[in-house]
Amino acid sequence: MTVIGDDAVKCYTYNMVMFWNFVDSIKYLIAFIGDTENTSNIYLSIESLGLVIHKSPLVWEECNRIVFDIEYLDTIFKDIGDVRNLELWTHIIENFIYNFGDMIVNEEIGREILTKWIFEEE
Repeated sequence: MTVIGDDAVKCYTYNMVMFWNFVDSIKYLIAFIGDTENTSNIYLSIESLGLVIHKSPLVWEECNRIVFDIEYLDTIFKDIGDVRNLELWTHIIENFIYNFGDMIVNEEIGREILTKWIFEEE
């Protein structure tokens, strides 16, 4: 899956966890109103609401990653639109330098497998 797709799935999952914590809070509050002698329900309601408040910054940050990914793609597409742009060439060189080790390893593995495949006798 893509980076944006992974972030979207995480955002959805985290939002569903928060949603169900909020539903639990309402459920315990309604149970407390129906049975005021059992005070454990109000504590469970407050605890579930506290979980929602506690998890909110993490969910906000995770869902903002989708926006950051889209802004990054927008910047890259804008850079690709002009070959004279220095940022485009800097980005290409940075990617090449950063991924050079992986490219060499993949080239060696590919050469080894291709050699075995070509000269293998049946």
